[in-house]
This record gives sequence, C-alpha cells and structure tokens, in this order.
Amino acid sequence: MPDFGIFRGFNEKLFGDKLVAGQLPTQLGLIGSEDFAYLYLLDDYPNSAAAYSLRLLRSAYTGDAIQVRRASDNTTQDIGFVNNELDVTSLESFCSGTNGFVTTWYDQSGNGRDATQSTAASQPQIVSSGSVITENGKPIIFNDRKELRFSSFASSGGVACFVVGKPIDSEAIFVSGGDNVGNRFDFGVRTSSDYRILISEGGTTERIEDSSNYLGTYGLYSATQSDLRLDNSSINTGNMNNSLQAYTTSSALFTRRLGNSANPGESRASEIIVYPSDQTSNVSGIETNINDFYSIY
Repeated sequence: MPDFGIFRGFNEKLFGDKLVAGQLPTQLGLIGSEDFAYLYLLDDYPNSAAAYSLRLLRSAYTGDAIQVRRASDNTTQDIGFVNNELDVTSLESFCSGTNGFVTTWYDQSGNGRDATQSTAASQPQIVSSGSVITENGKPIIFNDRKELRFSSFASSGGVACFVVGKPIDSEAIFVSGGDNVGNRFDFGVRTSSDYRILISEGGTTERIEDSSNYLGTYGLYSATQSDLRLDNSSINTGNMNNSLQAYTTSSALFTRRLGNSANPGESRASEIIVYPSDQTSNVSGIETNINDFYSIY
C-alpha cells in the first residue's frame, strides 16, 4: 500500500492557509516544476554501507549512476540521472548501434565503495544493440556470469541487504562476501526459484522455494537470526547461530561463484543496498519506498 505520508504538507505548500480567487491555475503550475512525491530512500533510511541503484537514492548525492563502456570502440562514459532516474537518453545516444557494459556502479551511500570491473569480458551489460535493457519497465543490469567488486567492510551487528532484481537461472548471486573459502555468505538463489541466504560457517543454510520472477527482497544476517523476505512478505526466518562478521575480506555484486560452483547463473538487478546493521525496524518503510518506485507487488 502506498505511503500516504508523501502527501503531508501538500496543501500548505501549494496554497498556504487559504485559496485566492483566480490563482488556482498558477499555483497548480508548481506541480510541474517541483517533485512532491519522490522520496529519497537514503534520506529516510541512512547509514548504509554501500548503495547501488539506477535511480537517485540520496538528495545530497551529486555523482553519476554508472560508468559504461561501449563495445564499438571501448570508450567509457559516466551516465547520470534525469528527474531522479537513469539518463536513458544519454546512455542510448552514447551506445547507439552497439552494446554497453557497466565498468563501475557508483556507490551513493557516501562511503566511496564503488563496484568496479576492469576486465571487459567480466563486465555486466546494460545496453543491447543501442537499447537499454529493461525489466518491469525500468532499466536493469544484466549479469551474464559477470562480477562487480567493491571494498570490504566489517560489521558488528549483522548485515541487511535489499535487492531489486531477477534471477534467471541457477546459482545466481546478488551479494556475496567473506573469505571465499570456509567463512562466507551468499545472498541470491540456489536454483532459479529457490531464494537463499547461505552462510557457510558451520554449514548453516536457509532456503525458500518460490516461483516469482521479479524480485524485491530483503535478507538479514546477524549472530542470532535471519529473515528472508520476498515482495513485502517474510518467507523464512530462523536462528543462524553463527558469529560470522560479513564483508571482512572481500565483497561482490553478482558473482562468478556460489560457494564453489563452477557454473554460476545469470541474473539482473536494478538496485542493491547493503546495511551493516539490523534493519528490522525499517523493513516496512524501505520496502514501501522501493515498491512505490518499481511497482513490484
């Protein structure tokens, strides 16, 4: 259900404490020049460790959304936002008639954890033959067994991940961290319909079967609990009973491997936000903000 709090103060902003005869058309013109409805997710729910999106998440953020390499000549260009959304016009103009690949997905959290990939063959795709790839009417990054990496961080209070994405086939991962050996976690799917939080320490694994394709999900890891959510509903909770502090060594968006998988799967994502703490008290508000923009459920 939409958060009707976005309309708070609407009449006061347009009209003050009274309406003046003959002024209504002029005042209503303000609607076209100012965005009353758009809510910046990170303004209301700050302190993320890293935040990647194809929409603007923070009003104070003045950087770009992504850096893209076009296949025709390997030139790169930063692509920003227009009206709080990815500048699709500039992106398609830059990649006219060719494919475009993401070399950097900029971190909007303010922590400088840009997700990057310097190897061309490992860069996920966002433009196909001059047209931006979309899902559910919004731009999305296509991961065909590719990987973007960002700098690690330690967490003492768990890790919460919010993802807007779509797993296409088995072993597709949205966020991965740990040491890639015995102490690691993965947040994604084991099969195309088996959404999963995996924490390898102690062999503890939680899974859930679901046939949905477009995914807006939340996963919480902490020393005592986990909560796996899909489209505004909790689909699995439990006591993980482990002490793994995530992101202490390496971190990746998408990834080439799930555990020791040699055949990682394809996926797509428009938004990945990671908090270094339990966000249980904020889940409802964050999910509402995401759904108001993406219309997932």
